[in-house]
Amino acid sequence: MIFKGLFEKLLFLIGIKSFRWKLAICEIKNKKVKILRIFNPGFFEFWADPFFIKYKNKKYIFFECFNYFSKKGAIQCIELKNNKIVDKKTILKKHYHLSYPHIFSYKKNFYLIPESNEKNETYIYKSVNFPYRWKKINTILKGEKVCDTTIIYKNKKFWLFVNKSKGNPIEFNKKLYVYRSNKINFKNLIPVNSNPVINKFNSSRNAGSIFKKNRSFFRPAQINRKSTYGYGFTLNKITTLDLNKYNQVQILKVTPKSFRNRNICGVHHCDRIEENTFIIDLCFRFSF
Repeated sequence: MIFKGLFEKLLFLIGIKSFRWKLAICEIKNKKVKILRIFNPGFFEFWADPFFIKYKNKKYIFFECFNYFSKKGAIQCIELKNNKIVDKKTILKKHYHLSYPHIFSYKKNFYLIPESNEKNETYIYKSVNFPYRWKKINTILKGEKVCDTTIIYKNKKFWLFVNKSKGNPIEFNKKLYVYRSNKINFKNLIPVNSNPVINKFNSSRNAGSIFKKNRSFFRPAQINRKSTYGYGFTLNKITTLDLNKYNQVQILKVTPKSFRNRNICGVHHCDRIEENTFIIDLCFRFSF
């Protein structure tokens, strides 16, 4: 174990990471996955948790940029043109870790809810100059460790999907809770009676925006194992969503075996760009 640690530090100093997350655009069609483009992070970073937004004919990706030295994540935004990065900026950086920048729109406004469980609070931001300037407008779920908050607007109500833990980080990967809010401020959250609505590793933790297709909602969820975080993801069709219960049916499963590249050892997030195109993150072994 000591030799392995020294070996990994040596690799790190010369720019090689034993495990490294990168962003990729892929096509998912007929249950097959094809990588169209891979985006490489900076020298001492990894990139993960990408979210796609199109605004005024421009395409943006919001994501977690994790720094290996500070061991903290910040939220960055890149603009894409012809699937190439034409601009990149940091939009949120704190003294605590940030990740999973879930972004959604409502009545022509954009809202951002990054993961900040290190603070035992969840913050909601509103854009004051999209996409680079954001203002904190509310704090929810105070005193609770919450991660990967994901929101949909259905039947004139807001539904929050969150993963929670009472101290053991493994619980984030296993337990899914759903709440309803009647207003955009999310001040009065009503829990679904069957919370936690899912209590297992292979379909609980949120893995990207819930999207609508042909009047149905589809939810990405991580596949985790007790010893492996971020092994894969599933796409699940939501069949029941009310204050009594929640149900979903798996329609797609993506793991490292879905790719031809043997250096890929994890994939734990996807966000829909268009019909069959998604932005995902991939974990590579021994990557520059």
